Amino acid sequence: MNKKDLLAKLLSTENITVLRQPVATASFNVENRVLTLPVWKNLSENIENMLIAHEVGHALYTPFRDKETIEFLDNKLLHSWANVIEDVRIEKKIQNEYPGLKKDFISAYKELVDRNFFGVKGRDLSKEQFINKANLFYKAGYNCGVKFTTEEYGYIKEMDKCETFDDVMELARKLTAYSTAKNELEKQALEKLATLYLGPAGDNNEQGDQLKESFKDLIMDEIEDGLGVSGESVANPTVSETELNTIQDNFDKMLSKHTSNNEFVIVDYTPKFVGFDPYVPYTKYMADVDNWLAIRKNQEDIELSKARGQYGSKFQPWKTTEDEIRIASSEFQTYLQETKKEVNYLLKEFEMRKSANQYYKTKEHKTGIIDIRKLASYKIKEEIFKTIQSLPKGKNHGMVMLMDWSGSMSGVLKDVIKQVYLMTSFCKIANIPFTVLAFTNGISENNPERIAVEALKDKLMGPRYTSYDDNLSPEENRAKKAMTVKELDVEIFRVVEILSHKMSKDEYNKMGALLFSEVYKHVSNYKLASTPLNESLLYMIDFLPKFKKMNNVQKLSFIVLTDGEGHSLAPRRFNNYSSYDNSGKSISQHLFLRKNNKDYEFKTYMQTGAAIQMIKDQDPNTTCLAFSLLKNNRRQISNTLSHISCYSNGGDFRAADESAIIKIAKDFKELGASALTKINAYDEYYLIPIENVKPESLNIANDLNSSKEKTASQIAKSFTKLLKQNRNSRFLLTSFAKQVA
Repeated sequence: MNKKDLLAKLLSTENITVLRQPVATASFNVENRVLTLPVWKNLSENIENMLIAHEVGHALYTPFRDKETIEFLDNKLLHSWANVIEDVRIEKKIQNEYPGLKKDFISAYKELVDRNFFGVKGRDLSKEQFINKANLFYKAGYNCGVKFTTEEYGYIKEMDKCETFDDVMELARKLTAYSTAKNELEKQALEKLATLYLGPAGDNNEQGDQLKESFKDLIMDEIEDGLGVSGESVANPTVSETELNTIQDNFDKMLSKHTSNNEFVIVDYTPKFVGFDPYVPYTKYMADVDNWLAIRKNQEDIELSKARGQYGSKFQPWKTTEDEIRIASSEFQTYLQETKKEVNYLLKEFEMRKSANQYYKTKEHKTGIIDIRKLASYKIKEEIFKTIQSLPKGKNHGMVMLMDWSGSMSGVLKDVIKQVYLMTSFCKIANIPFTVLAFTNGISENNPERIAVEALKDKLMGPRYTSYDDNLSPEENRAKKAMTVKELDVEIFRVVEILSHKMSKDEYNKMGALLFSEVYKHVSNYKLASTPLNESLLYMIDFLPKFKKMNNVQKLSFIVLTDGEGHSLAPRRFNNYSSYDNSGKSISQHLFLRKNNKDYEFKTYMQTGAAIQMIKDQDPNTTCLAFSLLKNNRRQISNTLSHISCYSNGGDFRAADESAIIKIAKDFKELGASALTKINAYDEYYLIPIENVKPESLNIANDLNSSKEKTASQIAKSFTKLLKQNRNSRFLLTSFAKQVA
């Protein structure tokens, strides 16, 4: 949703649905509350603002009346007059409501007249039908050159006085009768004169038609004299096409030339996981890892046996996978010990934040019982009753972490896992239900499930779109391109539960050993591959409410640990860049996901932000955070900032702002991390240097307490290092606790 769409919502003071569609002009459906806007090109901001404000005027002031809709079907002229008068009424009302729009309306209509959007340049406006003159007068003002008869000007005054839609319909019926009566008198007079001058056959030859037109001006006075003031001398005659609102038709045609020739593809937000369920519970994952380890051990035993037979006593055995897991288990336990201080600090901050929120929301109520101690001051104080304080009930917290398990994360993934264990250790102590999910599509090409899924998708969705074929006509290319199914095409991927509050202590520690040993990089069908981030986020839209309900969670913290780069999604026969209309002209396609009558632009590099925004809109009590680990150097900071800024700026890759790079580098040095805002829809986006994930405070403290003699400068250096480490840890932990409390 761009800023103009947001402007429409704000002006309408309701959550109307704003759609961008390939239409000629803007419109508002008063029954369904849907504002449809085209993508305009080569129009000034004043014109765009005016067009949007006009439609919002209908949203605010035009009621839905089914009886008028039926009446309009029977009488096109009545519909045209009602449109003209209602436009006058709602434009006047919205300018009174928002005086700042008056400048936009004046400037916009002046520009439209100068650019001949109404098609009146070089035309004699005195000969225009009244409906066209009235429409042009209210849009362009006196300067357009429109002049009215005395009777017409009386109706113009009546238009000014219309306050309600009932007033509009009453005047529209009166003017319809006036216009039809005038049209019928003109027709009768022309026929009379033609017969008089040309004879009965005058209507059937070209000369007669020309004479009719020349006589038209001569008989206008006769027509005006023959028409009563009430305008009701003829009942419901047939109205010629020239009597309808041609000024509006000209305007609409001109405006349609300034709309973008784009296709807007709207699909339901829920991707169809055809033939597979991405969720893998931790019990299944651990069983699959055990099976892989058994196969791996058998292979290693064979390799070791061969090596011993070949090298004999000279053989030096290498570390087996079992050895690596054993070493990793010891490393994991050491890490848990080292992070106890950070976990306890995080718990303290979390509890303090919760208590502060409760205190802030404490309410004081009068009991109705007089407080004897305050009775003596009844003449000067009204508060003589006893009071009680009521504390709001604390909210049940929950935490879901989504971890990027892709090849691009390979270099930092172990450090990310350490960060995850820091947070899950906090959750365990605080009794917060949690789950950690890792997303991956590292499933082998010959995996039977993958093959079955692709075959089923081909059957249900048809073949994928191929490029434009020069051997086919534009119509044939368009038919080939036509989408058979408007659903997102999602390749098979996994959302693997690797940690959960439901785990036993043994399972929790066993998983820690497996993760710290990094064997997950080699397990079949769970390997690191590309980045199914966006499809995983869309899966979270349904998963998060289920997690909340199952664990009785009221305030959920959703945390994404990623390097921020996911590949884009689209329907099977969708192309982001080009399509072709019936003339062979290249056009662009724009993809939108629709959820609860709201459209989210799902263009490449905007998809992550759209998915996060859907999660936020679905549940405002969900806090969305992101963690990204990177090396503390200028190049890494610049690259990371460029990528995450791209997601928040509509896919616009741009060089990272120098001042932003300097600020982040300064944060790294002074605070140990940097907390960014306004990145996608995240509440906060944390950038953390990898070096700061490795806790050193315990080692430094032990070094200070050791029995070895140290100089004063060595002690001072160690103490300074300890203080800096504590300060760095506390900035990140305090920021995190503030968001999740």
